[in-house]
Amino acid sequence: MDYVEEDPGLHVTYTWRNCRLVHRETTHRGTLVELVHRPIWGLSCYMDGVIQSCELDEGLYHKTFVEAVLSKDTQRVCLFGGGEGALARDVLTYPSVQQVDMYEWDADVVRIFRDHVSQGVWSNPKLRLFHEDAFQIRGSDKPLAYDAVLVDLFDFDEDSLSAWIPFLENAAAWCKTTLGLYVTTQAPLPGTAAPLLERLTRVLRTLRFTVTPLSVYIPSFHGYATFLIAKRT
Repeated sequence: MDYVEEDPGLHVTYTWRNCRLVHRETTHRGTLVELVHRPIWGLSCYMDGVIQSCELDEGLYHKTFVEAVLSKDTQRVCLFGGGEGALARDVLTYPSVQQVDMYEWDADVVRIFRDHVSQGVWSNPKLRLFHEDAFQIRGSDKPLAYDAVLVDLFDFDEDSLSAWIPFLENAAAWCKTTLGLYVTTQAPLPGTAAPLLERLTRVLRTLRFTVTPLSVYIPSFHGYATFLIAKRT
């Protein structure tokens, strides 16, 4: 089969030849999840037609994110998103980590990856899953509960930033040391998202963090994944 991918960042359409559809499902949260095996790239995940990860280079994305946030002393970690399990997989490679709480609101996403992509993480007793909406969780419920918090949800954008600010305040209230935000993919150059990065940086500084941007080129994204690494002052 041919798979047609629309790149929202570059406004380019790609047609991938000789693909095999492994799974397609619209979750109960309304997200269309497609697992497509592409030659060379391997098993690739699309959500609502947008690339999320692929077998060839997903390790680069997740390892970069985890190494930027965790330290050799990190014990308790909170993940927002990350339903494919790869982020938790890399977090759990740290010997110091004793507990990983994953807040992934879409249980169907977890089930799909559990059934079709072996991450070797779902049976780990250190991992706890919560299928709650991250935007409905109050920060006061777990003040400074985690050494590190990683946010791997859908892309931030300028129009929705005001809705994200209360969530960031809650996430910051749970974080003792380092808060990592995945900000954008499909950015053709690291500076493409500069206005958004500046606004998010100002928000995080008001929450008493020092902030460092980090970008890494991900071939399957056709551009850069950009993170903000926020450390407690």
